[in-house]
Amino acid sequence: MAGEMESSKIVRRVARELLPRTKEVATEITEHVLHAVPGLAPGWATDEVQLIQESNEQNCGAFLATLAFGVGSGSIEPPAATRRLVRDLAAAGESPRHVLRGYRVGQERLWRIWSDHVHSCVSDTELYEILRASSTHLFDFVDQASQFVVEEYERLVASSPSLSADGPDTREELIRALLGSDPVDLPEIEERLAYALTDIHVALFAAPREESAPTRRELQRVIEAAGVPALVAPGRADTWWAWLSWPSLPPAEFWARIGSLSLAGVVIGAGEPIPGRDGFRRSHMQARLAHTIATLRTHPRPAAVRYRDIEIAALLCGDPEWARRMAAERLGSLAASGDVQERLRETLRVVLRHGHNRAQAAKELNIHHKTVGYRIAQAEKLLDRPLTYDTFDIEIALLIEETLGGL
Repeated sequence: MAGEMESSKIVRRVARELLPRTKEVATEITEHVLHAVPGLAPGWATDEVQLIQESNEQNCGAFLATLAFGVGSGSIEPPAATRRLVRDLAAAGESPRHVLRGYRVGQERLWRIWSDHVHSCVSDTELYEILRASSTHLFDFVDQASQFVVEEYERLVASSPSLSADGPDTREELIRALLGSDPVDLPEIEERLAYALTDIHVALFAAPREESAPTRRELQRVIEAAGVPALVAPGRADTWWAWLSWPSLPPAEFWARIGSLSLAGVVIGAGEPIPGRDGFRRSHMQARLAHTIATLRTHPRPAAVRYRDIEIAALLCGDPEWARRMAAERLGSLAASGDVQERLRETLRVVLRHGHNRAQAAKELNIHHKTVGYRIAQAEKLLDRPLTYDTFDIEIALLIEETLGGL
């Protein structure tokens, strides 16, 4: 009995030591889960990643807090973010299998973090008992959470006739069916949606960057700039989705018009023009990825961002921390923050874009060509090598810095 009481005291102490690192632990778990279960947030859409991160923070906090204060795992209520995630899945008609697998994968990573922490601050003689007690607590906690996900999902589906129907019924369900891989009756869905599915599609993915941003209104501005038929639907977590259709490729003026729009607190990703149902799906995924990359910056600019313009950046910045390290190594002192370095980096981008033609770069920058030469010389000092030495590496590093908004 005395041994159990002593073990409980040690568990509480060790949990209290880890509790302040809850956000850090949850972030590691989120990254691990999203790599292992990509279906949880296709394209790493920012809104969905944030919801999963919030759910992980609340789950980790609950696990560590109950250990720290000696509360039984049976008293833990599913956190608000998890409830919202299940509600979104049910509303979208999606299976909860990704959430359940996410819990299992997250449990494995949380256990690894917890056991490493225990090993670092508990003696070998106490280790077995501490890990035994805490493992039971964690497994019970995840079992209850998984049971809640299943029961809550089934309850929500049963309470909504449209969700429990044999086939897609509502407008949103028809769109979800098109985005899936199962066969569908395209002519029937086309008629019910009043949208030409055989045309060329450009998908839009709009999400707010600040509270109360007029996401739907700003999306409508982009649609009006296109001047073509549009299909619009609400997405998860305050996002809006849309598709624009053309019988042939959209004109260049369309991209110029939406690119020049200044949007109020909203970032909109735009996919590439692709025909048919495959284009409907692929352009949507591209739009989501364009939005994700555009919001990697600390202070993203509210705007419409085309996938083609960020495609290379998406490949480079899939792992932002790795990308930052690589770019910082390539740029050296030129990567430092400051008005001078920022001006030099922008000059190099323009010079490289014009194939080292200083006269053309000067015209775009609206400065004298000798000023361009002076800035290149300054940049080369900070780079500690000529611009022509490894142009490709420098260009890639500058693209990463521009995409991430600093290193």
